[in-house]
Amino acid sequence: MCLACPNARIHPAHHSRLAHLHHALDNLRTALDPGQWHRQWEDGHARLEHLKGQLGTAVWTRALADVTDTDRELIALLLNGDLNP
Repeated sequence: MCLACPNARIHPAHHSRLAHLHHALDNLRTALDPGQWHRQWEDGHARLEHLKGQLGTAVWTRALADVTDTDRELIALLLNGDLNP
C-alpha cells in the first residue's frame, strides 16, 4: 500500500526488491484463479507497473539483476502471508 500514497518516494536501494515483487506477482497470476489474483494482487501489481514505467527499462532491468537472497526471502514471506499482522 505504500506505493498508493501520492507522496511516496522510492529509494533506489529498494528497486531490486520492488522489481522482484512485480516479477513474482506476474508469476503468481498464472498460478491463481483470475478472480483471486485480481482481488489480492491487481492493485499492487498496477502500482509496480506504473513505477516500472517511471523508472524506465534500463533501471528496471538492472534492479532485477541486483535482486538478493534477502529480497527473495522477504517477497516470499509477503506472498505467503507471513508478514501479515
